[in-house]
Amino acid sequence: MEESKPVSYYIPNPDDDPTNERITRITNKIKIEDLIERSKRIKGCKVFQLEGRFVNLFNEAYQAYILGMDYTTVSLCALASERLCYDLIESSKITFDGRIISNIEKESFYRIPFSELVFFSKSIGLLPDKVAGKMMKLNNMRNVYIHPSFKRDRSDPEKLQIKPESDSVTALNNLIDIISGFGK
Repeated sequence: MEESKPVSYYIPNPDDDPTNERITRITNKIKIEDLIERSKRIKGCKVFQLEGRFVNLFNEAYQAYILGMDYTTVSLCALASERLCYDLIESSKITFDGRIISNIEKESFYRIPFSELVFFSKSIGLLPDKVAGKMMKLNNMRNVYIHPSFKRDRSDPEKLQIKPESDSVTALNNLIDIISGFGK
């Protein structure tokens, strides 16, 4: 299990002095060299244009990673993957019984568990196999972080199950693979 230590945390009030020692201590930990080094671990991706909320989540996941926010990166990558799936459904013309279903009817898809939604989207050709696989990998990675009963190594329950720094790299690179997977 991951060892837990008490942490002091502080969120400044809007009227706090910006030169406050606590704020300075946090901002002094950010070094430009570290940001550059972290950026080198991420695959590049071509410029893409998509409508929907996915792009904002993708951008925030990358920014969180660069700033060293590894737990946030893993969570946002899984969230962005899920959002991309919803955006694709929202923008698709899905027919049922010879007619295109309405946006109101599409809302039913948003109540389906994500893993089932990926399977369905793959089965109707909306998601390529590799993209669906990467989406499920991100979802499973997120589950290990969120749900205490999910384990990677069931043979050793005491073994640390998460690796935030390497997992955040994997998560972001998987998300980039998802984006790239639509062009293939």
